[in-house]
Amino acid sequence: MTRILFVGDLHAKPQLLPRISRTADRVRATRIILLGDIMDDWRATGRSLVEWAETFCDWVEAERQKHRVTVLIGNHDVPYILKADTRDYARVRDYGTPGFHSKSQRKVFEIFDSRLHEMSTVWYDDHVLASHAGFTGAWLDGWPFGLPITPANISLMFPGEPSKLASAYCQAGAARGGDSAPSPLWADKSELIADHPVGLIQVVGHTPVTTVTNVDGLWFCDTMSTLPNGLPIGDSSMLLYTPGTEPMFNVVKDYSE
Repeated sequence: MTRILFVGDLHAKPQLLPRISRTADRVRATRIILLGDIMDDWRATGRSLVEWAETFCDWVEAERQKHRVTVLIGNHDVPYILKADTRDYARVRDYGTPGFHSKSQRKVFEIFDSRLHEMSTVWYDDHVLASHAGFTGAWLDGWPFGLPITPANISLMFPGEPSKLASAYCQAGAARGGDSAPSPLWADKSELIADHPVGLIQVVGHTPVTTVTNVDGLWFCDTMSTLPNGLPIGDSSMLLYTPGTEPMFNVVKDYSE
């Protein structure tokens, strides 16, 4: 039976990894999907981010012995996975990269490029579309593909190619200080609720919530982010998705602590 565990933004917190492993084992997950923003944190340093990148890759490799692991790309990850000294990297840096540690970029890029394979912008099946921040109708309307809005077609609209990734990075909406239709790297919870395409079930991170929350087919899972003083915003809950069962979605936590 397919059992998928969705996990919100990690933001370079190694203490979260054992919690995820324990929960995945307890709920018998067949796949773990990390919803982006692997990198950056309030208290991170360039050195700690390099160490985190190695630790995270070690963890992914170990977990892939037991489950499939999908790592989605968040806005905080983009500057680290674009090659430095390229036009796309420069475009992202010019747009603004809050929390980014440029001195660690080349080393983190090398680690992820050599070890963190299969990073994705979206994951989908017949029922659910997962991305870092979510797809608004306005952003989808801006793509000249003329395709029906289905998860399969949306995946064609938002590939992980460097130029398109940089383009999406430079499209934040008003809620995040921009003036564009919010892209799936930047869409705020408020923007997604106000403009959610009919018929989609979406699972996202990006906007911190106190617990995994459902609003009319939108599942918000950023429960592991913290305030600048290190205090948690959420309860570190995760979302278990089991297609073909009732209910298909269950909120789960690590109860071992």
